Amino acid sequence: MSILNALTSGGGITLSGDTSGNVQIQSAGANSAVFNSFGIGLGNTAPTSGLGIAFPATQSASSDANTLDDYEEGTYTATMTCSTSGTITLNTSIRTLSYTKIGRQVTVTGTLNVDSVSSPTGVVWISLPFTTGATDPYQSAAITSWNNLGSSKAANSSWTYIPNNLSRISVYDGTVNSVGTSNFAQYVVSGVDVRISATYFV
Repeated sequence: MSILNALTSGGGITLSGDTSGNVQIQSAGANSAVFNSFGIGLGNTAPTSGLGIAFPATQSASSDANTLDDYEEGTYTATMTCSTSGTITLNTSIRTLSYTKIGRQVTVTGTLNVDSVSSPTGVVWISLPFTTGATDPYQSAAITSWNNLGSSKAANSSWTYIPNNLSRISVYDGTVNSVGTSNFAQYVVSGVDVRISATYFV
């Protein structure tokens, strides 16, 4: 094991190699980066598999718009609810969506299947893993492709967007050239499935 110290009165930097084979860069006694055979870990995070850069489990957000301060891949259990009344229950085997978060940008994909409903009315809300930014510029569109809608509703009749400052996709009933009504939920019946692709900013 070798240790190279370059300390100053302000805390300095320590570069060391420990018995596990990690190389650590420290500032004021705390790890700034950890290097091993799996890649680079930021802060106290040490890479444990694969090759690449490991970000902390909890984001250390930067106020600099040009700093990449987070990367995360994962899945979450989505929900589908109604803005007015009634319930939509998803199939427990087909309710998991996948997401990738790179800095402020989040991409969500996957398929949901409806197991049962109870008099659903209003806008259909599909949950997202992170809350969107708080102001109007963070509103965005989302793609939802529906199958087996009730009342012979056309599969391409939905109008879908992601509001700002919320963690959900809103699905309205659409017409040829505008938003028709806020009661798309009435067409969601048992057996409906929907494919989702959405990219937004937090």
